[in-house]
Amino acid sequence: MKKSLLTFTALAVGATLACGQEVAKAEDVVNPPVAEVSKGSLAEAQQMMAALREESDTFREAYSAAKTTEERQELLKNRPMAGDRTGKVLKIVKDNLESETADGLLEWVLTNGTAAEKSESLELMLAHFNESPKLLGYVQRLGYYGPREDLDKVIKMAGDEKVRLTAQLGLASFVANEGERNKELTDEERKAKTEEAKKLLNELVAVEGFKDNHPKLAATAEGKLFKINNLTIGCVAPEIVGVDHAGEEFKLSDYRGKVTLVDFWGIW
Repeated sequence: MKKSLLTFTALAVGATLACGQEVAKAEDVVNPPVAEVSKGSLAEAQQMMAALREESDTFREAYSAAKTTEERQELLKNRPMAGDRTGKVLKIVKDNLESETADGLLEWVLTNGTAAEKSESLELMLAHFNESPKLLGYVQRLGYYGPREDLDKVIKMAGDEKVRLTAQLGLASFVANEGERNKELTDEERKAKTEEAKKLLNELVAVEGFKDNHPKLAATAEGKLFKINNLTIGCVAPEIVGVDHAGEEFKLSDYRGKVTLVDFWGIW
């Protein structure tokens, strides 16, 4: 009897230990140990990017939920910014240019970095990843804000056709906008900008296969050409046909040679 009792006790203790081991294993699965991220590693760069993304998501949710202008203005005071994280990520990328994720990290710096960081990131992107389509988002923004030098670099060095053509379209837009908005330009300088933009656009639409392979870009380019040729200062105004209060049709061209005020208005 004693022997049987001892045997049962030993089995019970063994079962308890085994059960304890299984529980421990389950806990390990549920709460795995958090791996330390070494400073200056690609993992740290990804972590910084994820942190900004989470901060931005939290901000957007709070901003959407805000009910008053005052609440929104208060939130904007603490809007998430990349801060020094872009400089840190750029440094990490420079030490890991052979990584498969390097072009994605450079794209993030191009979106969030300072002007100097963006310029350096572009140089690295064109030198090491000039075939990467990840340049596209940055190039699209360059068409609005410049600098022109960056657009010139992309046109000369980008290997991805869509990126390169988008850069040329962006350069044409940038030049045309400068001619239209820069009030310090003389009439001759303004005319030169318009002619340069027109030349860039004509060269673009003449690229073989451009309309078939890039229909959206082609439509945008043609729209800008129409504006330059027909809607800039000094152009003959396009025909406008309307009906007067008596129901009689009239045309803008009926008043050619006369000072004419055209009043555009609408109701929303």
